[in-house]
Amino acid sequence: MRQLSRSRVQAIKRGDVMSTVKFYFLGLPTIEHQGQIVSLERRKATALLAYLALSEGPQPRDVVATLLWPELSQSRARGALRRTLLTIRTALGRGWLQFEGDTFALAKDETLWVDVSQFQAQAARLRSQREEVVKLASSPLTLLSDTIALYRGDFLAGFTLRDSAPFDEWQTFQTENLRRTYASLLEMLIKLQTDCGAYEAAIPYARRWLALDPLHEAAHRALMRLYAGIGQHSAAMRQYQECLRTLQEEFDAPPAAETEALYEQIRQRKAGNDGKMIASPPRPVNPSPPHNLPAQPTSFIGRERELAQIAELLAQPHCRLLTVVGPGGVGKTRLALQAATARLSDFVDGVFVVFLAAIREPAFVISAIAQTLDVRQSGSRPLQEMIKATLRDRQLLIVLDNFEHVTEAAPVISELLAACPHVKVLVTSRTSLHLRGEHEYLTPPLPVPDPVTTVSQSPFSYASLELFRQRAQAVRHDFVLNQENVQAVAAICARLDGLPLAIELAAARIRLFSPQALLNRLASASIDSPLQFLKVETRDAPARHRSLWDAISWSYHLLDVAEQMVFRQLSVFVGGCTLGAVETVGNQGLSLSTLDGLSSLVDKSLVQRQEQPDGEPRFLILETVREFGLELLRQHNELAVTQQRHAHYYRDLTAALAPQLHGPHSVQALATLRSEFTNIRTALRWSLTQRDVHTCMKLCDVLLNLWTLGYLHEADTHLREALALAEGSPPSVGWVHALANAGYVAYCLGDPHRARPHLERSLAMNQAIGNLASPASVGMAKGILAWILFDQGEYENPQAYLEESLIDAQTRGDPWAAAMALINIGHMATRLGDTARAGRFLVEGLASHRAIGQKWGISGALYFLGYWCVQEGRFGQARSVLAECLALAEEIQANARQAQAKRTLAWLEFEEGNYAQASALFKESLIRWQHEGRQRDIIETLEPMIRLVLVLGQPRHALTLAGATAAHRRKLGLVLPPPAKTLLDQAVAAARQSLTKDIAYADWAAGEAMTLDEAVAQALVA
Repeated sequence: MRQLSRSRVQAIKRGDVMSTVKFYFLGLPTIEHQGQIVSLERRKATALLAYLALSEGPQPRDVVATLLWPELSQSRARGALRRTLLTIRTALGRGWLQFEGDTFALAKDETLWVDVSQFQAQAARLRSQREEVVKLASSPLTLLSDTIALYRGDFLAGFTLRDSAPFDEWQTFQTENLRRTYASLLEMLIKLQTDCGAYEAAIPYARRWLALDPLHEAAHRALMRLYAGIGQHSAAMRQYQECLRTLQEEFDAPPAAETEALYEQIRQRKAGNDGKMIASPPRPVNPSPPHNLPAQPTSFIGRERELAQIAELLAQPHCRLLTVVGPGGVGKTRLALQAATARLSDFVDGVFVVFLAAIREPAFVISAIAQTLDVRQSGSRPLQEMIKATLRDRQLLIVLDNFEHVTEAAPVISELLAACPHVKVLVTSRTSLHLRGEHEYLTPPLPVPDPVTTVSQSPFSYASLELFRQRAQAVRHDFVLNQENVQAVAAICARLDGLPLAIELAAARIRLFSPQALLNRLASASIDSPLQFLKVETRDAPARHRSLWDAISWSYHLLDVAEQMVFRQLSVFVGGCTLGAVETVGNQGLSLSTLDGLSSLVDKSLVQRQEQPDGEPRFLILETVREFGLELLRQHNELAVTQQRHAHYYRDLTAALAPQLHGPHSVQALATLRSEFTNIRTALRWSLTQRDVHTCMKLCDVLLNLWTLGYLHEADTHLREALALAEGSPPSVGWVHALANAGYVAYCLGDPHRARPHLERSLAMNQAIGNLASPASVGMAKGILAWILFDQGEYENPQAYLEESLIDAQTRGDPWAAAMALINIGHMATRLGDTARAGRFLVEGLASHRAIGQKWGISGALYFLGYWCVQEGRFGQARSVLAECLALAEEIQANARQAQAKRTLAWLEFEEGNYAQASALFKESLIRWQHEGRQRDIIETLEPMIRLVLVLGQPRHALTLAGATAAHRRKLGLVLPPPAKTLLDQAVAAARQSLTKDIAYADWAAGEAMTLDEAVAQALVA
């Protein structure tokens, strides 16, 4: 074992270093210290750590300074190095760097873990034992799969030092060496799996191998053999065609003779395992797949038999939909998560849990699945189809938790399984889905002793008793299960039918009652009590579900009257709430403070307390318990008034936050909206159901700030409902704002034809009510309408609209609306080539936004100014402005703004001849726009890529992309402004001149026939 260095020992004694540091350099670089992600202020600090981690021995200061700051003098470079070393010591502690004379090194001992070092060490071990590994082909090759799993991506993926060519060369050298090692490990694993007949399990690894080098014929052949091995001869043939196309395009050469021979074998149905096709491939070698399985705060007790049965079902090829059914509180969710965790290694592409408890609309189930799997809607293509396309070739398990209230969405699951042959779905629900091919697993309660049986000799053989013991000890550390109390505990568990949630609630009372006292209270509940009535009258609950209601009722019955009222009122909140929310919505006629009531409920395990980043507590209630509370609200005739107070509270909260969203405190205001998103959604749904137009419009107006962060389709749905609700009511400010918001959302989704009537009606209605709408809303309506007209080739009226909105904002004293108008005028002038006018307005707009202090507005002003600088050829200024824009956008998590800035930086890199950097930035931006579903932005990113692809010597790709963008511009009614059209026409003409007339025509036509998603895919591989 490595010994701690002397400086590390001294640092530990001082308390500077407390735990392991982990460096993740394979993929996006990440530094982890004391279990927390460390954000280094300087990029050079990350580069320096990577260099030191991979270098042996002390490094001279001058060598490192020259490596990282080659453009500076030696003295200035050493000064920059000192500042960077200080950054590292501040972030990690003093003991991690060792200094000796004019050299320094990273302290490398057992408390430092570097993924690259681990990867290289394990790879070396595998290479040295290659013969032994091959002999173990039928065994679980843990070391091999674990080593491959360490390779999250290329070395320092996405990280560059553009001002340091020496470091760039070193990084490239390391990257290529590691890629070669990774490729050799993939090849080894694929061979082993192929030799033992695990063809299907090897396919994902073969795809990874091919992705490293699409020209590598051995990888193409491996995939062809594997597809043939599982009987997918068409896929094998397509793989050959892909190999053929790639080689012809790159080298104008045919495949090797070995590849041609394999193709002929497959064509004649002779490929596979000596011609023998396997029906069910063996379980794949486990590669530590990705997942979002949550860490559990308590131990999992018992259920060995259930886990084994579920594992057996999931292992069966024909069992692709397994529904774990049972009453609320029986432990379905915990059992399913434990089963999924145990079988994680069976699914190469991972296990992902979709929590549906907060979803109230079956139509939003597909959105929840997409959000979990990071699949975003793009263009007009349905989200469900995008999920199918994404998962079609993936081998993964999707866990859908709490499906019972969205069973109308069940056909979606059936269609998903039909389209994705390697996907399996594990569902938890109180009822079955009633789908063909569905396997049901009834979750039993925990085993309980017979009440007349003596269990003192073997109490721990019953999981229910062990659960009670552990949960009781959590609230009273000296509790033990002994001969004096074991019979009472056994009787409690039997009385509660072995339901885990009921047992946990009962165990929480050990703080106050002995087991015998608990049993007496439970057994003494009167059949005529309201809680017993609830047990009887819950008609849709199976018998064991009624036992849970009985247990919760008993726990509720132990509360005093004031505590009961707090509990009932708390049940109206979805996804938790703050103390202030409970005090406002509830606290009607209480004899104790809300805080005291909540504290009591937390102590009695009916409510959970969660600490927020600002130190304020947030209170959450389990969904099953919350449903019980809602039923009590109905019985006490309190539901309607409590729901109304809830909706009005969040209406008023959002109204209070609205002014802050356009000022220096916008980041904090937006964070509050994010934390209350589910409650605000619930309030909006109530306002729509109750036809409360005023509340509905207020909520929609502020929700737009969240919807634009990635929920545009949800926004579109609710705004349509809100406008339908408003029809027939008197014109109002809220209606004007809703129309403007609906127009904005439709425009962002690429539907200007639907956006324009909303915007025009909004402006007309505002005039009818005396111009009472906010200048920001009016300015947005005029601004979007101006850009719609601009995109259609009208250039006079759009500028007039923008100038009107500027005058209106200035007259009415709205600096935010005025600043936005200045930026819009400036950018439109930029697009029209009026650069002098553009510069004046953009500089003034940036100054206005800086004075306001709203970071999103500042970032936007910086972006548009950076765009202007590039167009003017002021590349140095552009780089500085866009760097500030990117930093600000990253800080406030404005993904769309980052995409805008990267697209403009790509343009800058192209103009300076840095084509590799330009390509990478264009593609990053393009992927983000596709995720956001913003069709116009996709087109405006593809068009400059046409010029790049042409310069890189790919005129056919350029013409195909040009045909695609032209077709989609026509479809959306978008016209290129003259300056941009001139550049694009020149590029298209140059591409046509380098090709024959027939080929040019065919490539253009192929592009015109493409969907926007297909065009994006084409651009990403160009």
